[in-house]
Amino acid sequence: MRVIVTGGAGYIGCWATMRMLDVGWEPVVLDKMLFVSGQRYVQSLGVECHEVDIRDVNLKDYGQFDAIVHLAGLSNDPVANYSERGNHEMNVVATERICQQAHDSDCTRFIFASSASVYGWNSQPKLDETAPLKPVSYYAESKARAEEYVLQIGGTVLRQATVMSWSPRHRNDLVVNAMVKSCLETGRINVNGGGEAVRPLVEVRDLAETYVRLLDAPAAKVSGQVFNVNHRRADGDMFEGYTVASLALWIKHILESKHGVKAEVVGNWDGKEGRSYDMTSRKLRAVLDWEPQLGVSAAVDSIVEHRHELRGYDQVNIEWMKALEHGQRVTQKTGRVFL
Repeated sequence: MRVIVTGGAGYIGCWATMRMLDVGWEPVVLDKMLFVSGQRYVQSLGVECHEVDIRDVNLKDYGQFDAIVHLAGLSNDPVANYSERGNHEMNVVATERICQQAHDSDCTRFIFASSASVYGWNSQPKLDETAPLKPVSYYAESKARAEEYVLQIGGTVLRQATVMSWSPRHRNDLVVNAMVKSCLETGRINVNGGGEAVRPLVEVRDLAETYVRLLDAPAAKVSGQVFNVNHRRADGDMFEGYTVASLALWIKHILESKHGVKAEVVGNWDGKEGRSYDMTSRKLRAVLDWEPQLGVSAAVDSIVEHRHELRGYDQVNIEWMKALEHGQRVTQKTGRVFL
């Protein structure tokens, strides 16, 4: 199977690309290649790679293909808030264009990486895919809008829980990753917004496995469908996810008991976050006869294993966006990056 993977050199894309190779498929990576660590990793795999902005993609340039896994776009709330226009262009307009191109190419297998953040603030435990969407950020709004284009062409929407664990193109801004990094560097795990918000979680390797299993499933079972994807806690009678405060305490326990790392949980216990949601993946379990297997402990282990590399990874943050914009202005003015 020849699979177009947009954002294939990103945090999730690196694992997705590798997993497709593992099962004998032919991934074709389309990525802007802004992050050197991800670029080097996918190139080391020997896969076909193309440096391209998702806003400029023309699928006809890449020959015949059997499926698309669409991961590219801005990937968090702060960056989307900083660049509302960029968020709209990359997450909404570009998704609409690539959906239309997929439809015109008679590509019937299309997976879109949406986000559980489309549920916004919802106190009901174990939300399923019929729950109302209440996006409370530009990023979540863009994902909710993009879902409509995917479903119109019979694609598959995957509402992904907060992703965790180490990746060759690592991100330190995700909640589990941030807590572990902070503790390794300072001995402290920081909890913001009161700690009562609920977060479902999924390990990045399990997410890559989900893409492969969805593409391998009969089209009639997954086309035009929405699926939640998250790891189910063994003791999740009330929530399948975690409150942020309980997550911090669980990570503290793992670090101290398994890795000998002393941890102190600190934070602002009086605040409140703007989003909180729990959800269930029982629909995914029923269709695939499988569910994510790796929990918080596996994610913490993987980050600790790479603890000496964490500082070196490039991040998506506001300073990074400002640096890119400055470089673009200089290049447009002088024709080169350096004056």
